[in-house]
Amino acid sequence: MLPNEYLEQLETAKEKQVLFELNINNVYLDIVASPAISEGETLGVVLEITDLSLQRATENKVDDIINTAVRGNLNARLDETDLTGFMFTLCHGINKLLDAIISPIQQTQVYLNQISQGKIPKEISGNYQGDFLSIKQSLEQSVSSINLLISDSKYLVESALQGQLSNRAQENAHKGEFKLIIQGINQTLDAIIKPVQLTSSYLDCLAIGELPNVDSQHFEGDFKKIETSLRTSINAIEQMILDTSMLADAANIGELTRRANAENHQGAYKDIVLSINDTLDAISTPLQSCIEVMKALESGDLTQQINGQYKGDFAKLKDSVNESIYNLANMVREINETAATVSKASAQISQSTQELNSSKESQAASIEETTASMSEVTDKVTSNTKHAQTTNEHAQNADQQAIEGGELVNNTVTAMKAISDSSNEISNIIEVINGIAFQTNLIAQCRR
Repeated sequence: MLPNEYLEQLETAKEKQVLFELNINNVYLDIVASPAISEGETLGVVLEITDLSLQRATENKVDDIINTAVRGNLNARLDETDLTGFMFTLCHGINKLLDAIISPIQQTQVYLNQISQGKIPKEISGNYQGDFLSIKQSLEQSVSSINLLISDSKYLVESALQGQLSNRAQENAHKGEFKLIIQGINQTLDAIIKPVQLTSSYLDCLAIGELPNVDSQHFEGDFKKIETSLRTSINAIEQMILDTSMLADAANIGELTRRANAENHQGAYKDIVLSINDTLDAISTPLQSCIEVMKALESGDLTQQINGQYKGDFAKLKDSVNESIYNLANMVREINETAATVSKASAQISQSTQELNSSKESQAASIEETTASMSEVTDKVTSNTKHAQTTNEHAQNADQQAIEGGELVNNTVTAMKAISDSSNEISNIIEVINGIAFQTNLIAQCRR
């Protein structure tokens, strides 16, 4: 049973010729329906039927493969089996066309895949003809441009790694986006080299002890961190210089108790300030001990000495001061002993003089002689007393000069020389007394 639309076409064909195509279960029929008229009367419809099933099937296959190719699948092919005549020629031609297209496209795809993976081919090989030859040439130009881009990029990167930030690639050797890439790298290096050069110059200044003024206009973005670090470093060095200068100035005027606050510093700078403080402690401690001993010496106390464990020149200072105090105390003790001896000798001479004055008048000449001798003795005693006073003055001067420092030994030597001279005078006095005693005995013997 035909569908109503076809029945309507047949009814129309009774009046005029109708052309239509009938499709029943994938059977395609081309129908030409014409009215059958005899003597002005329509007898029926004459049908001219052509089987289009094979043609339509082939057309559907061609349409499918074209749609498949449009979707990018070029591997599909038409089945040429059971095709003859025009249909075979058509399908075979389409298949050959697809073969001719897919080969260079697949080759191009392989090269593009390699390029996308960073594998740049040295040359483009394959069967490229006609317009596909243009694709090959475009590929070759692309490969050349990419190789040049890679080469220049590598050159710039290696130069940067070697610290040669002034090297640049030729921008005009590139085109399009590749030129923009090289321009971007060059501009990036331009943006980097200025703060780097400034930083290098600032560090050179610091290396020779100069504190530079940091120009912030060339430090932007992450370079701002470098500027911050530079300023922090310079501030830290300035603070260290201020504190060390303060300590040096204090030391120059003798204020050895002043110290810098090490907590204002960090790292190695803190260690430097701590070391200077420790050095001043090591210096001021023995000096303070010396001052205390000298103050005691000023007040006449020769019992004080420097205690504590010191090394190097401070140990030598300790030993020198203690030995000087010890020698000075011995010198004072010897002076006191000498003064006592002189006093005792003077008493003996006075007693002898009284005994001589009580002698008889006959001994006048001898007494006069004795008196003369006594006068000489008196002179010697007076001289000895003066020497004792001089010795006492030397002791007092030695005490004062010990406070003043370096002249202590010289004064001690002078005082000791005075003591030696006094000792010689005392020996002379003793010899005179012995002479007087000897003469007195002689006179006594004669009187008998």
